[in-house]
Amino acid sequence: MKNNDDLIDKYLFIKNVPGFILIKDIHSKYLSISNDFAKVLGWKNTESAINKSDYEIPSKAAESADYFIYADKKVISTAKELLVLNVANYTDNISSLLAQKKPIVSNNQIIGTAIHCIDVTNITMQNLNYLNCTIGNNINSKKPKQYILSPEASPFALTEKQQTCLALLIRGKSMKEMAYILNISITGVQSRLDAIKNKLRCNNKSQLIEKAIDQGFLMHLPKSLVGL
Repeated sequence: MKNNDDLIDKYLFIKNVPGFILIKDIHSKYLSISNDFAKVLGWKNTESAINKSDYEIPSKAAESADYFIYADKKVISTAKELLVLNVANYTDNISSLLAQKKPIVSNNQIIGTAIHCIDVTNITMQNLNYLNCTIGNNINSKKPKQYILSPEASPFALTEKQQTCLALLIRGKSMKEMAYILNISITGVQSRLDAIKNKLRCNNKSQLIEKAIDQGFLMHLPKSLVGL
């Protein structure tokens, strides 16, 4: 593809596809968007969104622009699919969208991102509530959040079970609470934490928490904790 006009023409059909679908270029500019998704984001029509950025979304969902673009860049830099849970101030009483983001490749070069979302606002996610994550219908008082659910995108080379344990630890869960959530013994929790400390070269839990937060692991949440 020589330019964005080619991509816009190629994905023009997207606007009539049911559901929440979006095509972006490598700079996160909108190239095509479904009518359903345009409405949820606050656009009057699909044409109004073309060549715009997440910062220009005409609704409070624009507050999540940094999160949306961060995930786009992650997809482009890794050339891998990413599963993301976005909690934002969308319209139509939608507050939570589960997004599957994939790289668009042409001639062995990534030229954009294809995004398909589903509304998970009304899905019961008891574990998320227990983790004090903000999922629900009363979105006005909630700050935007993003959770990357793809374990391979983690900043740390940990197993998915170890990532789950670390995610609970940095959210202030006690050993007893972690054992209950993970359905293992407290001894099992300690064993996992010891393995994580060895991998990340930390001497204690305080160092582990500090390093995890510093490396942005708070944005990562294993699918097992979301109930997906």
